Amino acid sequence: MKSLTEKKVEAVELFTKVFSGSYIKMAPGDADFKIFSSDGSLIAYAEVIDANRRIRDRDHLFIPLERYTKVCMKMLNPIVIWMCDDGILYGKAKEMYGTIRWSKTRKTPLLHFSPRQDGVKYIRA
Repeated sequence: MKSLTEKKVEAVELFTKVFSGSYIKMAPGDADFKIFSSDGSLIAYAEVIDANRRIRDRDHLFIPLERYTKVCMKMLNPIVIWMCDDGILYGKAKEMYGTIRWSKTRKTPLLHFSPRQDGVKYIRA
């Protein structure tokens, strides 16, 4: 069974493969990855969330509020990637809308909870 870190790396590799980009894993406590264009320019920061479901089963998307805030504070094109069993969902954090909700079952107390939106795209693995 793959570790969470290995799954996150697979998700960001799938994302960057679309535009022949690259990535660097960031330090613990920071956003998950720096994303680079094919020419090596820094173009975004990404936070990767384990969705634990298939793409078609993700009607609502959530991200722990502290992780959403962390990637948004980077200001340069913050991206959220949800890794699913059959690919990834991704979108620009600045374009997402939703509500803040208390979590009953998660380790984190607050979640940014949003419906699936037009700006959220998918890539099948």
